[in-house]
Formats: sequence, structure tokens, C-alpha cells
Amino acid sequence: MSRPTIPSWWLIQTREKLESRELNYLIACKRVPYEDEMKCEFRSISKNTLKAAYTNANLTPPNVKPGPAPDDITPENLQYVLQKFQEYKCGIQKMFWRLNMDQNVYSVSYNKLRRIYSILEIKEPKSDRPPQKYYTPYEATKPDTIWHVDVHFLYGSQRLPVYGIIDDKSRFLLALKILPNKSSESTTRVAEETIGLYQKPFCFWSDNGGENMGQFYNWLMRNNIQIRHTLPHMPRQNGKIERLWPSLERNVGRSSNAKQIKNFLIKSGKITL
Repeated sequence: MSRPTIPSWWLIQTREKLESRELNYLIACKRVPYEDEMKCEFRSISKNTLKAAYTNANLTPPNVKPGPAPDDITPENLQYVLQKFQEYKCGIQKMFWRLNMDQNVYSVSYNKLRRIYSILEIKEPKSDRPPQKYYTPYEATKPDTIWHVDVHFLYGSQRLPVYGIIDDKSRFLLALKILPNKSSESTTRVAEETIGLYQKPFCFWSDNGGENMGQFYNWLMRNNIQIRHTLPHMPRQNGKIERLWPSLERNVGRSSNAKQIKNFLIKSGKITL
């Protein structure tokens, strides 16, 4: 019985498809027929095995040049895209979606469209989108003008709410305390103690959390202290205190036991109760 071989007709047909870039070696080698006198079976072979089959059959192997396929941009492609650009006046991304909305009419790849834009020297029109907002860095003119306050749950643990107060101008950390709970009563007590140690500020700068409302707000009004709230989901507006929390977590020990962390902070002098 003869050994199964790849038929010559298949090798010739596949060579033509490989040279025309209709197929690549990866696809061509997936399902290769092997015939003998009795049967035909399909196998998956390597690229080198396929090339060797041409030599064994005394056929010229495919002449496939490495690299991307030759440029297939036609004058009709250029004319069509130029016509659509004059109609829509849009960039590559929007043009790609517009041209491919009905693929029965016209279809183009993104890279091909990008090359067409380059050949035609089309410059994308300026966006009508409003310019990006420019954030102006702020700084108080002198210390004890603005105090930034915030509550942070250390390592995400609801048992360790840490309250910080930092001066805007000097960046001096005025208070850093573990609260019994996240409430306006707790923040009021810390703020009152801090004012007893330092000069009363013009205003407190905080987010919109409940710990900065209620009793805390009433206490500020009684002491003639202003409060400024940041916009929702805009932590950068309170960035001077927000920047403290990553540094704090990097410099204190981590433990699953809240009491152990609290004792470590007290002993290291990094925090007070």
C-alpha cells in the first residue's frame, strides 16, 4: 500500500492562493488533504512540511514575499472617500463608521482608510467639542485661612475611620485621629480640639459627606467659620488632604486586626486618639 501524500492539484491551487494573498500559511496548513489508493484524510501540518511537499512533488514552492500585502488602494477608492469627506467633513474614526454602515454598498478597513487619508493629504477638521476645562491650582494667601478635612477608612476597613485636617498654605498636618465612628459629632469634637491648639481658620474645605453636615455645620456657624464643599465625584478639588491617605497607608503597618493597627499608630507617634 502506498504512503498517503498531498495531491499535486491541491498544491498548485494552494500556491496560487498563497501568492495572491487570498490565503496565508496559517490557514492553508490547517486542513491539508492526504490521499492514497483507498482513502483521503485531512491533517493539520506545519509550514515547513507544506514547503517540503512541493519539493517532493517536483513543484515550485509558493513565492510569498514577507511583509504586508501590496497596496490595494485604487483610484476609485480615493475618489469615493474624497467625495464622502466633502459631504461629511469628519475625521478617520467617524468616516470609518459612516462608510461601513452598509457593507453591501461599500466596505473599507480602518488601516486602509487611514492610508487613503494620508494619500489625499486630508487633515481632520477641528473638533466642535468645547475645549477641556483648565484647572487652576489654588493656594491660600497665608496659613490658617483654609483647612482641608476628610475622613478615610484605613485599608478600606469600616472599623478604622481616620480623620485628617491639613492647612492649605503650609501643608502642615494639624490633626490625624481615629474616630469612634464616621459622624458629624466625631468630626466636630476633633475640629474643636484643633482650633484650641491653633488659630481659627477662615473656612473649612470638605467633601459632601454626612460627617461635614448637621452638627459639624451648626458648630461652624456658631464660630463664624465658613465651609466650602467640593463638587460631587471631584476628589481633585480636595486633593491636598486626599494626597495624605496613600502616604499614610504606605508608612503604617497592615493588619487584619483593627486594634493592632490602632496600637501601632499610637506607639509610632503617627496618630493620636
